[in-house]
Order: sequence, then C-alpha cells, then structure tokens
Amino acid sequence: MEEQEEDKVDPDYLRGFNEGYMLTQHNPELAETLASIDSEFIRLAGFKAGREQFQTEQVQTQQKENFEPDRQEAQDAMFQTDVFAQLYRQQTQAKDIIQTTQPPTTGQQIPEETGDLFTQLKKKQEQGHKGLDIEP
Repeated sequence: MEEQEEDKVDPDYLRGFNEGYMLTQHNPELAETLASIDSEFIRLAGFKAGREQFQTEQVQTQQKENFEPDRQEAQDAMFQTDVFAQLYRQQTQAKDIIQTTQPPTTGQQIPEETGDLFTQLKKKQEQGHKGLDIEP
C-alpha cells in the first residue's frame, strides 16, 4: 500500500508540470519569468520541472538533427559521385581508343565500334567540340 502512495503524483504538481511544459513551448519568455519566482508552492515546482523537461527535449532534438545527415543530400552526393566516376571512365576509355587507333586509310575496313567513335569524333569536331562523348 505504501508503494502505491509513493507512486502517486500530487495533482497540483502534475498540473504545474503540464502548464510549465506547454507555456515553455508556446511562450518561453513568460515561462522563464514565472520560473524565476522564488516560492515553495508545489504547483510552481511542477511548473519549473515541466519547463526543464521541454527544454531538455528541445536540446536532444536539436542534437539529433545536427548529427543525422540529411538522407536526400547523402543520396544526391552518392549519385553525383557515381556519375562523375562513370564519365571519367568513359573519357579514359575514349582517350585510350583514340591513342591506340590510327585513322583508317582509304579502302581499309574499320571495326564497327571504332567507326562509331571516329564518326562521333568527326561530328563533334565539325560542331566545334574538342572532346568526344562516348555513348554507352
């Protein structure tokens, strides 16, 4: 029976706690002013505890938000890295092909994939581009 009495919270304390929590959420300046009152009233003690609880939760929420990276930003960065890596590989492959392949002479058979590259290169050069875009 004694445990049940110890677990019960004074209704005035509980009312003050809820008021302190809500007032701090909606009007923190007024809550601070009221919390600065020096009194032994149980309701004011609950008010101060409710105010402190709300402030603690706010700090925890802010810390959590600061330490969790934004998922969309992380996904965008990963996608961007993949795209740049793919473009770099294509550029490197194109340079290797161009350096190792001599332009065909008249009447010489051109391998199909090399011919496509030379055709792309010629079109790009005619358009004023200096690089070669490799299509997958």
